[in-house]
Amino acid sequence: MSRKKAAKGTAKRQQNNAFVASIQKKEKDFLLTPSKLATQLGKEIKSLAQKENKLKAALNKIKSQANNAEKRIKAAEKIKTPAGKKQLNAANKSHKEIFKAFSVINKQLQEISQSLESTKQAQAKLSALDKHLSQFEKEWAKNSKKAIAAKTKAKTKTKSKKSTTKNAPAIQEPKPEILDRIDDAVSFNQVTELAS
Repeated sequence: MSRKKAAKGTAKRQQNNAFVASIQKKEKDFLLTPSKLATQLGKEIKSLAQKENKLKAALNKIKSQANNAEKRIKAAEKIKTPAGKKQLNAANKSHKEIFKAFSVINKQLQEISQSLESTKQAQAKLSALDKHLSQFEKEWAKNSKKAIAAKTKAKTKTKSKKSTTKNAPAIQEPKPEILDRIDDAVSFNQVTELAS
């Protein structure tokens, strides 16, 4: 009979240990998520910046082509022969195509620039969140140590008073000075966290 109870107890402890381990793993993943996302966004920012630079170079190239096409149009307008008219039509046609390509590349450049800015803002938010989470973790650890220390001090003082007063009644009301010390050392949020 005692073996069955011992086996049940170890099974419960193993379940509790597995549960605590899974909670700790989830908490660690949660704390690392902002930094992982920020690094991924950093890579995306680099690729968007490269695309933006390529589009700017293509835009400058198209601008120079447009200037050359305008020069050809002006030169073809001066020629009054049928060959000059053909050159003028060809120059106008190439200028229109260049202008269409310019507008497409300009639109792509604007879209890339907007996505680059939004990605930079998201990365900044995630970096700030990561900093705040690490700061919160440090403060939480510091405050929980203080709360545990205050709680153990209060328990040892009450135990020592109970052992010295053996003739005291079975049910005692808590003394106000102990409650004041506990209230000073532990805030309401810490007490709820310790209780759960």
